[in-house]
Amino acid sequence: MIIARDAGCLVSFDVNYRAALWTVEEARKAQLPLMEYVDILITSLPDQPDISELLSGLKGDNPTDVARMVAGMFGFKTVLVTMRRTLSAQHASLTSLAFKGDNLYTDRRYEVETIDPLGGGDACVAGFLTGYLEGDIQHAVCLGNAFSALKQAAPTDLPWPTRVEVEALIVEGENSMRQ
Repeated sequence: MIIARDAGCLVSFDVNYRAALWTVEEARKAQLPLMEYVDILITSLPDQPDISELLSGLKGDNPTDVARMVAGMFGFKTVLVTMRRTLSAQHASLTSLAFKGDNLYTDRRYEVETIDPLGGGDACVAGFLTGYLEGDIQHAVCLGNAFSALKQAAPTDLPWPTRVEVEALIVEGENSMRQ
């Protein structure tokens, strides 16, 4: 995805690696040449535990270390790592972090009663990129997490949470989802 900001543009790349579709070696061969064009790398742990291996040949599963390592290795402006843990068939825990420059941006972990988890990562990215374009990386992480939580708790693939609902979730937590 290419997002425009001012007169320039930023290129975001969501690794979205699926082991069932190709091996790490095949994915590396296809994706590694693209990295020189990427400004914002997006990945997830633990769903993609081989992300650092995929891109660099190195292993790592600590989200902060992975973000710092791949940002330094490839010169990414920002790395977003989404983290979702399935607690039961209808309950998940989610958060994300971003690494930019020498700064780490984190947010709370949401405990969500999931109705449809598909698209939760994409929702996180949409919220994050919105905040990123607004110039506030910390708030971008919060927007991404809140939008992801609202998406996964919605009974449809295409939820339409408003900015007010997303901001309320950031401030009030999961209690605002139960009203």
